[in-house]
Amino acid sequence: MSDDSNTLNDTTERSAAPSSGIFAAFFAIAVVLVTIAMIAFLVMRNGAQPQAAQEAGSPPLTDSDEYSFMQLPAFELVDQDGRHVDNDIVRGHYTIVEFMFSNCQLVCPVMKSNLIPATVALQGTPVRFVSFSVDPMNDTPEHLRDYANRLGIDTSRWSLLTGDAGAVRDIAQALGFIRPGADGKATNLIDLGNGQTMENIIHPSRFIVFDPQGRVVGMYSGIDAQESQQMVRDLKAVMGKP
Repeated sequence: MSDDSNTLNDTTERSAAPSSGIFAAFFAIAVVLVTIAMIAFLVMRNGAQPQAAQEAGSPPLTDSDEYSFMQLPAFELVDQDGRHVDNDIVRGHYTIVEFMFSNCQLVCPVMKSNLIPATVALQGTPVRFVSFSVDPMNDTPEHLRDYANRLGIDTSRWSLLTGDAGAVRDIAQALGFIRPGADGKATNLIDLGNGQTMENIIHPSRFIVFDPQGRVVGMYSGIDAQESQQMVRDLKAVMGKP
């Protein structure tokens, strides 16, 4: 009702004062033109900033303040060779972290199809890779070692960690994700062979980048090849690698 009343009032004013209506129309057009010019300027300026920042030698990765809410808690797990590992594994170099489980048949194969090429592209750099298994019941160190061998993973650069399921869930939650757990969908049951099945486990599908101080400085979709490629470009740029 109020909108209709305003429309009627505007119509009455325009019919009573046509010169005012013409002035208002010209004013409105001028406002639109100025707005378009400002938007174009902002788009051009924002589009030029990343290039200028890279030319000035500024890191392309997002400042860690944006991800300050993502804190890696203290943990103790074991890797594919049974060696004890703690949260210092992400310090001293850039590290790409993911969550996974070896029997995953949904999102994990897609993530690996993006992460494995990233390891190849970043070969010869100090970047390291860490995978947290959300299924320690099945992902024993021995099983993860076999899994790494099947995928051709270089475990001198890429550590697959397993251990207490609660600890891994705590890590995911501390990084701002939903705690991993069974999705409860019968349609997503995973065939383990020999008549055995397991429930699918929901878990983060992002690649999380830590800087040498152990701070999160970037996050990329693990199921988007273009984002994974951008992650590689960003890491190379921040390290000054061609």
